[in-house]
Amino acid sequence: MSRRRRRRRPSAGRRFTIFLGLCLIIAGAYLTVTEILPNPLHEKPDWRGMDKPIFVEGKLQAEPAEGTGEQLMLPLPVLQKVVDPTIRYESGTQSIILTTPVRVMRLQTGQKKAQLNNKPVELRFAPEEKDGVPYMPIQPLKELYGVNIHEDAATGAVILMKAGDTIQMGAAKGQPDDKVKLRKEDSIHSPILADMKGGTPLRIWDSEGSWYFAQMDNGYSGYVRKDEVSLGDTKTIEIPPIPPTRAERSWKGKPVNLAWEAVYQNKPDPAVWTD
Repeated sequence: MSRRRRRRRPSAGRRFTIFLGLCLIIAGAYLTVTEILPNPLHEKPDWRGMDKPIFVEGKLQAEPAEGTGEQLMLPLPVLQKVVDPTIRYESGTQSIILTTPVRVMRLQTGQKKAQLNNKPVELRFAPEEKDGVPYMPIQPLKELYGVNIHEDAATGAVILMKAGDTIQMGAAKGQPDDKVKLRKEDSIHSPILADMKGGTPLRIWDSEGSWYFAQMDNGYSGYVRKDEVSLGDTKTIEIPPIPPTRAERSWKGKPVNLAWEAVYQNKPDPAVWTD
């Protein structure tokens, strides 16, 4: 009659060693995935699904735009924050007042007739008010302030650039079938916002260490490694010419003669004498 051999259970020390080994393997795998390997996950920007989001230097603004093309309108709070803090809105008359060194324009919501330096002018599109927010047509903003707009037809994104801004242009390196990662933060462990094809145009808004904060034409903005970007030319938004004042027009080309009288001694004034 054969005897069955009893299986010997691992000792407590052996079980602890096995458990510790499994923990080390799991920790090593986690460290490899989170600290060594790039994050392969994709994430949509928070603004996707919004109508006409506005971006300034790659940053999303609180209020969206309205309309499109020549009928594009920008919200007054964004203009006051970014373009000119002196723009005024008079709620009583629903008037918007724009002031530059030599021009004053007064507009009224719902009216195409406006005043420029107290002279009547006709607008192509009237200012509007939506949900209590005044909106300005793009035409007078371009003429008075020289703002520049890039509008993307696919996403509706509006990139607002101010007169005098100098923008570093660039492009994703590689061939059209290559993929350059645009990430949410300046880290390879940050989620991917877009896989950019080689040659994708970029506006470079900032530089942080080995990363650029850049924006695509479709509004997507994020971080891309510097060694994956080819820098191009810089683009300066033109400042609109300032028309001469009336005095400048009157005196242009005319000589100006200056004369002065030397005074060596003040004449005494008895009225200020005291005993």
